[in-house]
Amino acid sequence: MNTKPFHNLHLSTLGMGNMRLPQKGVASNAPIDWEASAQIIDYALEHGVNYFDTAWVYNNGESERCLGAALKRHAADRDKFYIADKFNIDATTDYDMVFEEQLRRLQVDYIDFYLIHCLMDSNINRYIESGAIE
Repeated sequence: MNTKPFHNLHLSTLGMGNMRLPQKGVASNAPIDWEASAQIIDYALEHGVNYFDTAWVYNNGESERCLGAALKRHAADRDKFYIADKFNIDATTDYDMVFEEQLRRLQVDYIDFYLIHCLMDSNINRYIESGAIE
């Protein structure tokens, strides 16, 4: 896997988004297939992918839980992969609560990259005024 330097890190040029994990069923709200998802995440790690992206709203929070459970099995190698998560002010304005819950869902002590989710002209002032950026 090719990597690109980012400050003192080497990120895989291919990251794994966890918005559309395998599901048990065809309905849009079907539950995530955790076993199939873990196999994909393991495969990605084994083949050099080290950047995993998720968000509060993906699969009603189940994406974070599923990713966390799969990556927890690799906790001894926590310095070899990176987690990106997001704050979405349209989901809730309580950024402190969201961040703490995301750490719990992911079963980690820290998140490597924390992003503003779905930033648009229509909500940028809400992000600025909320105090989340500070």
